[in-house]
Amino acid sequence: MIAYKEFYHCKRIPNDDESIIEYEPPVKKWGNYQPLDGYVDTLKYGESVNQRWRLQVALRGNEKEYAVGDLMYLDGDKPDTTVKGYEYGDGANARVTAVKLGYKAIQVELEQIIERNN
Repeated sequence: MIAYKEFYHCKRIPNDDESIIEYEPPVKKWGNYQPLDGYVDTLKYGESVNQRWRLQVALRGNEKEYAVGDLMYLDGDKPDTTVKGYEYGDGANARVTAVKLGYKAIQVELEQIIERNN
């Protein structure tokens, strides 16, 4: 059984100047994402395995939909567009780190965004 869950995706807008980072408006989507676990994932990521997810999305027409650097709202988080000064992507809790095309699905690897106050 595949458990599709709701998430929001903010696609990064390509820019020639790498210091300018902008995102498209969040789009509600559905996919199967799970936190990483298991022996191989733990060997690969160490203790940070607890801060990563793997998302599976059907391949049909979605080949260019996901890219490294995109932001997502997972596990019930939603964009709060009512906040004054809200910019697309504010409050997202995950960043895309890898996109792998398979035969029938796209596998997207995500890492948790941890806010640090300096």
